Amino acid sequence: MVKRTRDIRGNGPGHKITSWGSIVYDTLQTLKRAENLSWILLALETIPDDISSKERRKLIEALIPDEDIRKILVKKCQF
Repeated sequence: MVKRTRDIRGNGPGHKITSWGSIVYDTLQTLKRAENLSWILLALETIPDDISSKERRKLIEALIPDEDIRKILVKKCQF
């Protein structure tokens, strides 16, 4: 992570990651996990729009092992 004053603050001999830095780090980790699932995510995009949200949710829950990414995708299909 880039050492900027709002990302990492000096705290004696060590460093403390700020709230902003923590959010950025967690987001980057989620992106890495999504990249590892890219072929499954591409497959989900090929599912026709005429299936029900309930069936789409079942497919997501069956195919996506990562809970955080699954929550994002399930939230998306509720609209």
